[in-house]
Order: sequence, then structure tokens, then C-alpha cells
Amino acid sequence: MTPNRPDCLSVMGVAREIGAITGNPLRAPEIEVVEEGEPIDQWACVEIEDPEACPRYAARVITGVKVGPSPDWMRRRLEAVGLRAINNVVDATNYVLMELGHPLHAFDLNKVADRKIVVRRARDGEQLITLDGELRDLDKEVLVIADPEKAVAIAGVMGGSNTEVAGETVDVLLESAYFDPVVVRRGSKKLGLSTEASQRFERGMDWDGNIRAMDRAAQWILRIAGGKAASGAIDVYPKKRKRAVVSLRPERANQILGTELSGSRMAEMLEALGCKVTSKNEMIEVEIPSYRPDIEREIDLVEEVARVFGYNNIPNREVGGGSLWVERRSDLKLASRTRAVLTGLGLDEVVTSSLTDPDRASEDAVRLANPSGRPMSVLRTDLVSGLLEVARWNLNRQAGAVRIFEIGKVFAPGPGRSGTEEEERVAGVLVCETCRDHWHEKKQVLDFYDVKGIVEAYLGSITQAELEVVRFQISDFGFRIENHTNRNPQPATRNSLYEEGVAGKILLGGREVGHFGRLHRDVVARFDFDESVYGFDISLSEVLPFFEEARTFEPLARYPAVDRDFAVVVLESLCWGELLKKIRETDTGLIESVEVFDVYRGKPLGEGEKSLAFSVRFRSKERTLSEVEVGALCERIVERLSERFGARLRS
Repeated sequence: MTPNRPDCLSVMGVAREIGAITGNPLRAPEIEVVEEGEPIDQWACVEIEDPEACPRYAARVITGVKVGPSPDWMRRRLEAVGLRAINNVVDATNYVLMELGHPLHAFDLNKVADRKIVVRRARDGEQLITLDGELRDLDKEVLVIADPEKAVAIAGVMGGSNTEVAGETVDVLLESAYFDPVVVRRGSKKLGLSTEASQRFERGMDWDGNIRAMDRAAQWILRIAGGKAASGAIDVYPKKRKRAVVSLRPERANQILGTELSGSRMAEMLEALGCKVTSKNEMIEVEIPSYRPDIEREIDLVEEVARVFGYNNIPNREVGGGSLWVERRSDLKLASRTRAVLTGLGLDEVVTSSLTDPDRASEDAVRLANPSGRPMSVLRTDLVSGLLEVARWNLNRQAGAVRIFEIGKVFAPGPGRSGTEEEERVAGVLVCETCRDHWHEKKQVLDFYDVKGIVEAYLGSITQAELEVVRFQISDFGFRIENHTNRNPQPATRNSLYEEGVAGKILLGGREVGHFGRLHRDVVARFDFDESVYGFDISLSEVLPFFEEARTFEPLARYPAVDRDFAVVVLESLCWGELLKKIRETDTGLIESVEVFDVYRGKPLGEGEKSLAFSVRFRSKERTLSEVEVGALCERIVERLSERFGARLRS
């Protein structure tokens, strides 16, 4: 049920809707309370200290009741809608709650001090044991029903055990009130307590229906629990409300809906929903029933007409049309390309909530002013935590391998009215448990180079003009193969999500745009992972300046390629990405690709030296290369490596 329709949270509300749609009249229950007792003024009184939070409070007193089990038919009906039968008095209030939709509460009158009800704000430090047996700490945000000595209920949420109707109860005070929806919602969230009553009060109850609901409950109590109803009823109503009147123009409604309904037909529809309708010239004046807080403007009435008439009954109209071209923003194109590339690389896209638990966010995470609960009380500061939750969920359900990514925003404190900064990012998580779907397949082993390859392929596909530079910079983030052997390890990325020595920064144009690598053992331990988990996290806003929107067709090569291999000896501290960059700069027109295919350490190389073997592919788009041209290029490459890095050919 949507929050704007509290009237449908009852049998009567649903019946009213069905009657309006089918044209059948609504049969409301006949309510009559036989008053045989003394005047109610002799039994109880009510005082409202906060009329803004409680605009109206009504009560009846029934004496001499015999508390016991409810009739079988009532118990069955309550159980059918998910309510537990308690006793005949309490069951009567719950029955009316489901029948008419208005929450009620019954107090043991003899447990109420001075037989006086006071509606007030809770005092700081005040406590109350509610009917569920929990001790609740209260404060000024919570509205309570009290007597002169103590709180006896949380207004609109739940009663207290200190005035509970039990087997020894003889006299009952029946409460039927209207509480401000915002006050009830705040109290409910503050205490972490949601009930059938609070769910209705939070949405805005029928402010003029509490007397009818109270009399209906009193009628049932007298029938199934006996007793006598005191003469009269208490109805404290300091500032009476008037029903809203909204004007509807039939011509305008037909214009909006594309219908040809008459004003009288529209009036019939609205009357079937409980509205009082009067015609005035070309206008319909509609008095809105108190149980429909969602109807405030003319367009709301137009919606009601369309709903009752039936959207499927609105005729089609031929309208003029044409192509509408809208330029898509570059950031949306980048997100779309990112989605296409990563799914093409074998990752599945997921969508997680922007709200998370404070335990899974950084200390400076932005907190919500009105959270639904602690698990969803702060804005996420990274995407990886949400992806790890999804991965764990899937692995718990026998998913042998999980490779997922998400495109979304992360949040941090910032300037401005909202106090929040947003950043669009893409992140991925790769987990591979022992997975052999077929007897002839080898066990899958996930390592650093899997995630590195995904990052490199992704950036290479979206930055066409910068592809060569991207490859170099991805290879030059401070991570080197030698780190695995603990020889002269390079500084690891400072991102606390990743493991030192098996992670790196992602650079574009000298700017850091993200990180990738093996996730830190402390991070994955919180999600009960026993094996290595790899991930990446990239800022799309930082990548956007390098994004190439146009993808041009590159014809297939017409001329053959020539491959040459080099093995050069360099210092151990030199990153191979620097060598690749220098080789590519030798001749950008004829050098098609450069790949490293071997690394060697040991004799006869000296201490602090290593040998890197490269495979260079030469190709011209205009002619077949000669042996002389290729030889000259190879000599030039060796010379440049020697001049820049002191490299020598390995003999």
C-alpha cells in the first residue's frame, strides 16, 4: 500500500474502492452503543498538554466487563489477517482496526492513577515497559499517554504493560484519538518500534472518524465481554478542523484525460468515493472526506476520475508527432560505454543501495537526519562494500564464481546547503571459489593479472586516442612483478581497501583516477571470505576528460607484420612500463604493438639486475616493410634503451 492511501488499510476502505469501480453501493456497519451506566464524567477525564501533536482525543468507559477468550469466529478472522488473538476486549479493538482502519487502545481503568489521562511529551530519562515486554527509553521526541504519575502508552504506537487489560480487569477505558503523523513517525523511528497502529497514524488517519471507530469497538465489547457503557463520551477537540473543498472543472479534466465525460458522470464517481459534490456554474465543488488526506488539488480529483473510469477505457487519440532528438550528456555516454565494455569482459552488473550501515562506511560518512534504522542510516562512501555483500550472498547460494560491477554514486561531506558531495564511480569485485563445471576443465585460479587485464581492457576501449599512454601508465603504478618475490618492493597504493604489494594506482594523464588489486584481508574478513578477493574502483568523473565518444572503423591490415624479439638487461628497480613507453616512442607509425613475454633473474646476470624479453610487431599501412627498414628500427630501439636506461642486449 502506497503511503498516500491510509484509507485502504482496512476492509471498509477496500470495499469503498470496489463499490466505486463496480457501481455497487457501500454497506457500512450499523453502529449503536447502549449507554446504561453513570455519566462518564464520574469515571474519567482527559487533558491534552500538546494539542499540536494530539489534535483530538476521545474516550469511552465500559464497566463490569468479563475478560476472556473471544468467540471462535472473531479469532479466526483476526488470525486470517495475521493478528494474534489475546482476549475479548483487546480483540474487539483489533477487529475494528482492520474493519474501519482506525487504531484504538483499551486501558485497565483501575490501573490509571486518578482515572485521568494526560497526553504529553515524554520527559527526558522517562522509561516505559511496552506490551511486548521491552523497556523503552523515552525523550521529548516521543508523545506519550500518561496519568498524573507515569506514562501508560506510546501515543499511536503501543500501550504500556502497566495498564494492560488482563484477566482481572473489570473496568475499561477505550481510547480513540488522532495523532499528528510526523510526531508518531518520529517516535516510532526513535524507538525502532513499528506496529499496525503506527503504520496507519504515520500515513495520516481519518481525523473525523475516531468517534465512529470508538463506538464500533464499544459495541463489540458489550456484545462479547458484557458490562455497561457509561453515559456519554469524552471528546477533547480544542481546534476543530474543516473538510477541504476543491474545485473541479469538467472541461479541464476531459482535456487532460482525453475523455468526453459529463460533469454529472464525474460527480457520480466522486460521490462513490465518499465526496460531497455540488455543482456551481461550470464548476464542481467537491468536499473532500476526512479519510482522504492525499486529495489537495484539482489534479488529484482528475486522477480519481481517471482511476474510477478506468485507464483502459480512456480512448486513443491521433496526435501529431515527429522525431525528437536530444543530445545525451557525455557522462551518460561514458556510463553506457562502461556498462557495455565490462559486461563484454564477463562481469555482471548489480545495483546496491546508496544507504548502508555505519560499521561499513568511513567515520566521516554523511548521516541521514531521519533514517529508517541503523542498517540504512548513512550514505555509502565506497561501492566495494556493497559489491562484497552481493558476492557473499551469491556464494552462499552455490555460485562458483562471482564477477560483478556497479556504476553509482558515493558520498562525502562537502560545502553547500546539502553538506554533501557526490561522485560517480565504477567498481568491480572478482571472487573465484573452486569451480570445475566439467571434468576436463582445470580449477579456476584468480590472480592480480585478471583484474589488471580487465582494468586495462576497459580503459583502452574508452580512451582511443590515449590508448598507448594508458597502457604505459597502468603498468607504472608502483606495482611490479618483483613484489611477489619481496625483492625491492615498490610503495603500495595508500587506499586502505587493498593489500600492500598486490595493488596499484590507475593513472591517466598523470592524474590518479582509481585503484585496483587484491582486497585487504581485514576488509574481506568482515564478509566471511576465506580466499583472495580482487577488485577495482575508478572515478568516472576523472576519466571523463579522456573519454573518446567517437569510435572509428580501423580497416584490417593489408600488409604483413614483422615480429622481432629483444632481451635486454636492466636494473632491478626499473619498471618495465618505462621501457615499453620508450620503445613505442621510437616510431609510432610502424610499431604496432609491444609485449613483455619473459622476466629472468639469476646467473650470469649481476646482483640487482634482471632481463626483460620483449616482442615487438612492426607493420606499415602503406607497404610491405623491408628487412633493412626493420633492422634499422631494431638498432634505434636498442640505442634509445641504452641511452635512457643503460640497457644492454642479453647475450
